[in-house]
Amino acid sequence: MPSRKNRRFDRKAFDRLGALDMGDGSASTACEVLDISEGGARLRPLICAPEVLPDRFTLLLSVCGRVRRICRVAWRSASEMGVQFNKAGKSSF
Repeated sequence: MPSRKNRRFDRKAFDRLGALDMGDGSASTACEVLDISEGGARLRPLICAPEVLPDRFTLLLSVCGRVRRICRVAWRSASEMGVQFNKAGKSSF
């Protein structure tokens, strides 16, 4: 996990549920969004370990899925993962 002083954006506690859309037609995976910033977030997947998730996916931040961020995994631990948000219009999928 990067040290706080090396982050470009300040993170704010968020503590809400989100979903991870893998983009392959499978069901989304529930997660807790523990904190968030303009550039990324810290997530805790609720159904599976972070190590089994792909390196890139879409984070759904609203129930209807209209608020979403394309993500790249920056780091993983046994129960959490940090992601960076891709800039608007720059999907690398």
